[in-house]
Parts: sequence; structure tokens; C-alpha cells
Amino acid sequence: MFNAPRSVTFDSNSKTWLDWPELQKKVPDVIRLGYYEDETSALSHWNLPASHFLESWGDALSSEGHYLAIQPMILPLFGGLSELDLLNLVSGKPKVDGPELIQETFQATKPIGDPAAAWSKFLHDGFASHVVLRDRPPAFNGNTAGGIAHNLWPTPLPTAPTPQSPEVVLVRDYALDDGRYINNAWLQEMPDPITKLTWDNAALISPRYARTLGVETGDLIHITVNDVAPSVPPPAQGQPAPTPPRSTAAKRELEIAVLISPGHADNSITIPLGYGRESLTSVGERSGFNGYLLRTANSPHYIVADGKAIANIAIKKVGKKYPLSITQDHFSIEGRGLVREATLEHYREDNDFVRKIAGDEELPQKLPSLYSHPPLAAAQQWGMTVDLNTCTGCSACVIACQAENNVPVVGKLQVAHGRAMHWLRIDRYYASEHGYDQDKGEFPDDPEMVHEPMMCQHCENAPCETVCPVNATIHSEDGLNVMAYNRCVGTRYCANNCPFKVRRFNFFDYNQRPVGKKKIAGALNIYKEYFAPFTDKGAPDTIKLSKNPNVTVRMRGVMEKCTFCVQRIEEAKIAAHVKAGASTADIRIPRDSFTTACAQACPNEAIVFGDIRDPESKVSKSKLQDRNYRLLQYLNVNTRVSYLARIRNPNPKMPDARKIGIASPNEREEATPKHSYEEQHDKGALNPGEKP
Repeated sequence: MFNAPRSVTFDSNSKTWLDWPELQKKVPDVIRLGYYEDETSALSHWNLPASHFLESWGDALSSEGHYLAIQPMILPLFGGLSELDLLNLVSGKPKVDGPELIQETFQATKPIGDPAAAWSKFLHDGFASHVVLRDRPPAFNGNTAGGIAHNLWPTPLPTAPTPQSPEVVLVRDYALDDGRYINNAWLQEMPDPITKLTWDNAALISPRYARTLGVETGDLIHITVNDVAPSVPPPAQGQPAPTPPRSTAAKRELEIAVLISPGHADNSITIPLGYGRESLTSVGERSGFNGYLLRTANSPHYIVADGKAIANIAIKKVGKKYPLSITQDHFSIEGRGLVREATLEHYREDNDFVRKIAGDEELPQKLPSLYSHPPLAAAQQWGMTVDLNTCTGCSACVIACQAENNVPVVGKLQVAHGRAMHWLRIDRYYASEHGYDQDKGEFPDDPEMVHEPMMCQHCENAPCETVCPVNATIHSEDGLNVMAYNRCVGTRYCANNCPFKVRRFNFFDYNQRPVGKKKIAGALNIYKEYFAPFTDKGAPDTIKLSKNPNVTVRMRGVMEKCTFCVQRIEEAKIAAHVKAGASTADIRIPRDSFTTACAQACPNEAIVFGDIRDPESKVSKSKLQDRNYRLLQYLNVNTRVSYLARIRNPNPKMPDARKIGIASPNEREEATPKHSYEEQHDKGALNPGEKP
């Protein structure tokens, strides 16, 4: 219902677009089988709870012909029904519990041997091995492909969009798809990999087009899509011309907030779909704007004035602001050498370039330090590498970390206050061939975008440990910077002293508060959820069931951060001790036998975790590459996390080849004189001319 609020199809009789809600109201009985109460269930007469696929029995056929088994992990939490259960009841058959319906279909495939043994083998393997596959290679259908290609581009092509009549591109949202995951708070709060926007969608436009409209990020604009008025048919021969009807040209309107995105095409507006729903229940608050209001069956993805169906697209500044919760406002690297990259040609000329970008080669072999950490005497020492060559910024690691470590959702208001709790964030930077000063409101022209996952670096000389007054953050003997939650009193000194800004503080009991916001004193901006006398504390059982029992659930006033999934390390240690039994030999965790949640979820295996003391481990071999570097080396923090520089391979014949691999500008000897560490960091004297 939400995806098609109007304009599902065109009625040739009434010459109008059909409205799906009105069509559904004409049906005498509507039964809805679904997970949530939403727009469709509001117009249905009966609502049945649907069981999740992990709660129900089922089967499936793959495209190759594999007959597959779907097995439940738990019983339905809310007494839900599967599609098979509902069809069975509608057909008048008695309700069944368990796999009886699937067994009936399985027996129809004529399994070999004893039926009970064949059924057990089917469940064990997950597929029926006796079913013959359709061994047919795919064939190319040129006639069908030609027709599809012909329909993709209208003839003649529409005129190019202009500032007065831009194009509107409707896309699936990166997190919510077409809106089906609107009730997933993890995805709502996950920053978009490009815009870093949470809890909302926005109209993405280029900086140049924003200057044309006179808008900034957060300004509301009004988009109007005007259809072409229906033409009057010519009169029949000998008949008078009919009276022209009043203009019945339809128009579609949407008010939406603007977000300026460097690198976006000019005279174009991109709107992610799936937001603006009014009937949210589990997440608790309306978020975003409904881009489906601009969509029709003729223009499902791309709207432009073509003179046939759409006359023009008008954009008007509303003059109001809309609050957007963006987790990263600063996108300039500022020459700090955080993300280091080079072209393949440069890398071949100088494979030691990573040490020259941030001046690491000028540092002495051993930096002076006032800090001495306890001896790292454990047999195994843990570390990590992140390969920027393969990292795409997809944020799968962010969600995996959140699920594994009970990281709470805080809601749009708290994210706007800079209180997002993600232990791992993906920093996004823009680099341009020509320099720009973001502090002066400048945007990069035709920028290159780079990503960098940022988690706790587990510094051996950790600045956070030296300032904690209660010794709540300490170093373990195997090299982890760990937290003792029951010691923490919430001074937040550690967060202030962390150069990577990866520590998170629980300003409220986020695990016991709803994520919505309801004002009780509008003029004072006081919200019910964050005003103690009016707060409804407590979490439903379904939320409690989602928590990892091996990880402590933190409460208000406690600092937290990445732990290298210490619970997995301890689990592996226990397993190694159990396997060793009474043996007194040196007990070690088998090489690369486990990994962290972020590394496990990474689709490109960009994150590698393991024992850096073992020279044969994956992480040790990764750190031996000449692309390996550590951040903020000059601070002498000795991070356990290191990064592998990104190598780009642009086609030199392409006109924009010079704009590739520029996030880390090469150091020019003639322009930047080198100095020794002692010259740059003068130690000075204590009370010169006086006695200390």
C-alpha cells in the first residue's frame, strides 16, 4: 500500500490514474498476512500475524532445480502463520503443526530408499540429492533483450534538464530498500555510506545547483511535477469543433529537505524511496519524506520534462528548515595523511610512498615517551589490518559490530547531539584535484571519495589509560585496551584524550528507553523520553532476546568502545583449554581459528584479525606488506590496528585520469623542505635561566 499510494495504472475510460487505496476499499473482504501494522493492514478487514522464515517450515526450488529445505530455529513468537499454513486453512484442510505439509511435497519427489531415512538426509543436507537438476545452459534471447533496450530510452530523447526544470531520480534507499525495512532501527541509525545521513532521506543535489536555488543543507524545497494536459481529439468531418475542456492536467507535489552532496550531477535531484511512512509502530517516529508521491507507472524511477507526459518540473524554496541528523559534517582530509593512496604507476616508482605522505620516515626509530605500559607477556598478541584497497564503505561491519556487542540505538535526536553509539564508524572523505577550504564553505569540484573504517586502535601507549582516575580502562597482557564497566564513573576524560575519537558514552539508559521523541514542553525542547519523571523505562522481551548473552549490556554513565570482540577471544581460549585437558603444554588458540564480528561480516575480507606474534598468521603476513601504515605515528601511540594503502589503476587515456588517486598528495621536495624530528619538536628547557 505504501509503495503504490496512487498512480498504479492509467484508466483508459476515466482518463485518470487509479488510486490503490480506493480500489482496495471496494473489495468486500481483505485478509492481510504480515509482520507489522502498516498502511495495508489499516485498510484490511482481517490482519493475521505472519511467521518469520526462521519460525516456520517451508521448501523452495532454486533456479537450477535444487529442491531445498527451510527449517525453523524457534517456534513462532507471536503465533504467526506462514503462507503455506494460510493456504492450507483457506483450502478447508485442518491446521497442522510441524513439517507435515513439507513432508507431503517431499514424498511426491519419490525419494530413494526408506522414507524416514530419506527425510532425515534431506533435513541434514538441506537439499534433495535425488532430484535431477535441469542441466540447461543459459541462452541469450536477442529479441527480448532488444525490446527491453528499446523501452529503456524513450524516442525521441527528452531535452536535457535545466535549473528551471531539473530531473528527479527515484532510487532505492541504501538501508531501507523500498521501505520494507523501515521498522529496523539498526538500519535507520546506520549512517548512509555517502551522505552520512541517519533516520531520514533528503533531496540530494550538487553544490552548484544548490547555489542556483539559494538553498543549504536542511532547507525545505517544494517539488511540483506537472503533467501534460490531455489533448482534444480533432472533430469529425463536417462536425463543429468540440468545446475545449477545462485543463485537467494532474500534478504531483512533495516537500522535502535538501542535502548538498559533492560530486552529484547538476540540475538533478536524487530522492531515496522508502521514507515518510505515517504508521510506524515498532520504531516509534515518522522519518523522512515519501518520494512515492512523485512516482507513476510511466515514471517509476526517472522523471524529466519530455513534453509528452510531463510538461515541467518546478522547484521552489519553502523558506523553512528541517533538522537532519548527519554523523560526519567535516569531509576534508586537511592533508593529515589519514587515508593514503597512490596510482599503480606511482606505487611502482616508489613502493615506500606510505611512509612519505605523513612524514613518518622523518621519525626516529624510537620516539621519547613518559608513558610505560605493563609488560605484554601473553604468548599471543592480537592485532588487525584494514585493507583500503578492498573496503567499499558498505557498513556491513558497523551492523555486525552492533549486533555482536549489544550496541544500543539512540534515536534521531541523540544522533543529532553527537551521541551515536556505534563502536565502529566509516569515515568518508572527499579529495579534489584543486584544493578547497571547507571552513570557508567551499565544496570540492568533481571529487574523489574515499572510505576508512575507524574503530578503537588498541594503542599500546594508550592516551585514554593515563587519564582515567579510577583505572577503568586498562591494558591486558595480550595487548587489548579493555574496559572495566563496573569501575567507570563517567568522567569522560578518556574520550577527550582519545586522538581517534572512538569512545562512546551512555548519556542515558539507551537500552531501556524508546528511541522516539515526544515533546512535553515544546518551547523548552523537553522530551518525554529524556526527562526522568516522565520516562517509561524498560525494554520489551523481544528486544532483550536480541542481546548477546556473552556481552555486558551497558547502562547510563558508562563509557564503552571496541574490544576486539574480547568475548570471542575468551571463548576461543576456553575451547583451547578444554581441548588440552590436563596437559601442561603451552596452550595456544589455533592459528586463525576465529575472528571478530566486523571481519567476519566484511564481504570483501578487507578486515583481517589475528595473532601478530605468529609470523604465519594472516594478519602478520598482511602487516608485512609495503602498503601497511599506522595512523598518527608521530604521537607514539603504537596502534595495534594498521591500514593497507589504496592503490588505484586509472586508464591514462581517460580525460579524468589525473583526478584519480589524489586523496594523499605526493610530497614535493622542492615545495616542502624536510626537517628532522628534533627540529619540528623542540624539547625546550624547563624554566630557562632559573633553577628547576
